[in-house]
Amino acid sequence: MRVTRTSTCRSSSVEASILQLRLGWQRRRFDAASYRAVPSSAPLAGQVRPTPWDPELSVAMERRGVRVEEELVLAELMADLKLRTSL
Repeated sequence: MRVTRTSTCRSSSVEASILQLRLGWQRRRFDAASYRAVPSSAPLAGQVRPTPWDPELSVAMERRGVRVEEELVLAELMADLKLRTSL
């Protein structure tokens, strides 16, 4: 099962951890490199949680302090899904 999630708010980190542990979730564009690549100025709400699938992501979130919503990377996510279905 593959779940697409890019939002970097506190609840998303918790959700991602649960999905990874229970379902073997594999992240897609929910890593430090992807987070840093998206221009955003929306403040990160809440406390940064650990991101065991990519420990550098929580460090980047703490330093940068902004959230990244799915809508900001929708074109990239759609391209990922299109590529996956064409394989």
